[in-house]
Amino acid sequence: PGDNQGSEIKPYPYVLVDGVAVNEETFKALDPNKIESVNVLKDESATAIYGEKGKNGVILIATKKENSKEESKTAGNQKSESSAVFTVVEDMPSFPGGDKERVKFFSDNLRIPSESIEGTVYVSFIVRADGSIANAKILRGIGKSYDEEVLRVINLMPKWLPGTQNGEAVDVLFNLPVMFSKK
Repeated sequence: PGDNQGSEIKPYPYVLVDGVAVNEETFKALDPNKIESVNVLKDESATAIYGEKGKNGVILIATKKENSKEESKTAGNQKSESSAVFTVVEDMPSFPGGDKERVKFFSDNLRIPSESIEGTVYVSFIVRADGSIANAKILRGIGKSYDEEVLRVINLMPKWLPGTQNGEAVDVLFNLPVMFSKK
């Protein structure tokens, strides 16, 4: 204690709050009382989904939605088919066959646009409770032709294994980086 000579600076993890990347200051300023759940990814699970950005681990934070307790009370015994879209759930949705099959699906179906550039297209979409894909949109792109190609392939994907919360299949917002590199 009090001796910082031997202390090592640890690399900072990639932090996403409600699916949006935040810097260290924003993360530290987050009100703990507004956090609904925290999910930590490390090693291969972090780099498989987030690439180089996940090498120091990934922290996924879902914040509480305003009036969520009141909404769930008024929903009563209704099925939550179109109500809540989760960002983090007990069991996250997965591509049939896992990450390796998803990567294979992308490499088999992506048509690289003629102008050769490197970069990562960040896309988000909802994996519905039935496994279908909905509301795909580009969060951060690298160019119109690349962005449109990623959306085309996202919309070609087969049904996923849905995410579950409390044993029930639910709609989950899923963020996915798609990396392009020159070969």
